[in-house]
Amino acid sequence: MLNRVLKLLAEMTTEQKVAQMIQPEIRDITVEDMRKYVFGSYLNGDGAFPNGDKRASVGGLKAGAQSVMASFNSWDCDKIHRNKYLLTTVLKDRMGFDGFVVGDWIGHGQIQGCTNESCSQAINAGLDMFMAPTKSWKPLFYNTVNQVKDGTIPLSRVNDAVSRILRVKLRAGLFRKPSLTQRLYAGDSNMMGNQQHRALAREAVRKSMVLLKNKVRILPLSPKQNILITGDGAHNIGKQSGGWTITWQATNNTNADFPRWNFNL
Repeated sequence: MLNRVLKLLAEMTTEQKVAQMIQPEIRDITVEDMRKYVFGSYLNGDGAFPNGDKRASVGGLKAGAQSVMASFNSWDCDKIHRNKYLLTTVLKDRMGFDGFVVGDWIGHGQIQGCTNESCSQAINAGLDMFMAPTKSWKPLFYNTVNQVKDGTIPLSRVNDAVSRILRVKLRAGLFRKPSLTQRLYAGDSNMMGNQQHRALAREAVRKSMVLLKNKVRILPLSPKQNILITGDGAHNIGKQSGGWTITWQATNNTNADFPRWNFNL
């Protein structure tokens, strides 16, 4: 695998390497941009939807502990996004982590001396991939390329970051798999919310619920009981479902956005 990573790395330009290290959000980038810059990944979050369709869906891959996200927090008065001791000395060197470190929601812009559009300090500290929603992705790309070319960011640091990103993609089998449009069930919306999946989801909810106290035997609920549900979430399916339900905080939705719910509120 190492030889494969090195071979890919040797064939890449500085621009192609930096494109692996920036993650724009899908609503801030066009198909033409994707073809021109060839970024290694794209962010789909905080209410961004493919083609602006909130009912669209994209696949995800959970491949174990292959990526770590730098948080917005500070440690000993130093922002995590530029904390070389934690990101490199502890995580990568001492703990032997060989995946990649991704930033959180333009967190690099909170570093003193940085902006959303420019932050060599984060990369030099050990951040391997910027999360760059908003239109900041484009100036961030060009500024990072220039910082590599003028030596502000050592090429060795870029090669390390891109090697980590490529290694994770190779482990995930992304180079062996057909394109998304050619995969089994691609574009089959009937797979979403089918009865088997719904049954599994209900089972997961039941097993994840924690009952703290049931001294007066409130549960199980009797079907003969009358229960008053009140508050501004009483008639709001999104709010009852919680954050990351269609949108980031489940806001800006209506009950009509949940057409498969089989009861009326």
